[in-house]
Amino acid sequence: MLVDGGKPSDGDFVVDFIRELGYARIDHVVMTHTHDDHIGGLINVLDNFEAGELWMSVYNENTPLLLDFITKVEEIGPSIKWVARDDAYEIDDVNVTILNPPKGSTLNRLGGPNGASIVIRFEYEATSILLAADIDSSRDRELVNIYGDHLRGTVLKCAHHGSEISNSQQFLTAVKPLIAIVSTGPSQYNYPSKITMARIEKMVPDVYRTDKDGTVIVIMDGENVSIKTR
Repeated sequence: MLVDGGKPSDGDFVVDFIRELGYARIDHVVMTHTHDDHIGGLINVLDNFEAGELWMSVYNENTPLLLDFITKVEEIGPSIKWVARDDAYEIDDVNVTILNPPKGSTLNRLGGPNGASIVIRFEYEATSILLAADIDSSRDRELVNIYGDHLRGTVLKCAHHGSEISNSQQFLTAVKPLIAIVSTGPSQYNYPSKITMARIEKMVPDVYRTDKDGTVIVIMDGENVSIKTR
């Protein structure tokens, strides 16, 4: 499974990394939401690998890059699966649960593409990882109200690049990760927020940032989690 592909300029890196892992096919490609910095690299991925399913959530915008992506999907032909809250799957002994978006929601109700982001929890035996996509604090507090301690995760891929309006104290308390990863880099928005990073670093024992630590590789064997960076 591949979750998002970064900006268009990240496509070559993603393709090279997948090849390094030895894969020629991706069974499940997840587009968490429609912003360019999440779908851009997926076009290159679809050009280079066979894909089984494309998981998507609600959207109603048509940016040039999104139109290019949809055109590529129609050309290549992965089947589209529309996913929403509480959809659950077992993939190679890993339990996969969709926590967001809610079923039957509209983009307007969710506050735009970020609010409609696909949030996924993976559980493998005694270890788990929560990928929070680009949800903001209003959405993460909703998840706390719904799931409470069931959000608990060994690893948290923090929401929205560590922006000021993400990763609330309530959310971090509920997830209670041992490891947090903030995916971020140079941008016009100056992510991550110093306030948010201070909160994460106070509440999580081990924190990684891709702008400082480079590529963060999480290895889970069902009992233990180890981290490699490069």
